[in-house]
Amino acid sequence: MSDISDKHPFVQFLILCACILSGVVLVSLLTMLSMLALGMPLTAFDSVDETFYEHLNGLKFIQIISQLSIFVFPALLYAYLQNPKGMRYLGMFPKTTAKQWFGGGMLTVLVILCSFPFISWLGKMNMEMQLPDFLAGLETWMKQSEDQLAEMTEAFLKMDNFGDLLINLIVMAVTPAIAEEMLFRGALQKSLYKVVKNPHIAIIVTGIIFSAIHLQFYGFFPRMVIGIYLGYLFYWSKNLWFPILGHFINNGFLVVAVYMGVLDASEANGMPEDEILFMTAMGSLLLLTLTAFMFRKQFRQTEIN
Repeated sequence: MSDISDKHPFVQFLILCACILSGVVLVSLLTMLSMLALGMPLTAFDSVDETFYEHLNGLKFIQIISQLSIFVFPALLYAYLQNPKGMRYLGMFPKTTAKQWFGGGMLTVLVILCSFPFISWLGKMNMEMQLPDFLAGLETWMKQSEDQLAEMTEAFLKMDNFGDLLINLIVMAVTPAIAEEMLFRGALQKSLYKVVKNPHIAIIVTGIIFSAIHLQFYGFFPRMVIGIYLGYLFYWSKNLWFPILGHFINNGFLVVAVYMGVLDASEANGMPEDEILFMTAMGSLLLLTLTAFMFRKQFRQTEIN
């Protein structure tokens, strides 16, 4: 396999885009084949109806296949084109001391936990945004798409026993945390950094793309902010496992909270039922920023190449 690391950064970025497009083709093919193999109608994802619930476990399996195809496959393909030790290129075998593993891990968890009030408030603000009148048709379509995605998420979050919880943690927390961080932070952020030569622009643009790819318009800004924080965790530490841990904690906490009845499924979609006070949100923002900079201090000498 040829090494592309000596090519112009923009050429490398275009190669990454080609890898992502190959993942889109692969996910379409594997999704169709998986649904046919499981005896599921190809329209099972179209709406939350009796057919959807009848094939719910199969749809969760396909969700995992989709995440591996559209995120992991392009990231690994690009990484091995960059370096024969592709996993090392993505930051999955970092040079991290035991002290940094422990301190960084604890601070990653704190960053995410401290962010919840601010992210909930930001989600509430995002939900209340209204587009100008001339974009009314677009706004209607966005709300319909958002409602459909929320309905599917709530269906996935219906859990009757501990086994359902474990399955949902794998489908909605473990797999997306690893898969999405491999592509967005491990591959895309590094590639953009080489192009723009500015880590902050690379992190912010990656966070925007990370949020946009989820196609949940009224949760765009909260997800973007989370993506930016995860991007800084990776930039400061050069260790992909920290943003993976943060991503897992963010998703997994909500799954467990719904299972335990602490949160309603609609709240897990970023729609809190109770008002979050502005001062509480700003206190949360202050805490998570301070915690993030404590994380940075752990890795002061580390620089992402």
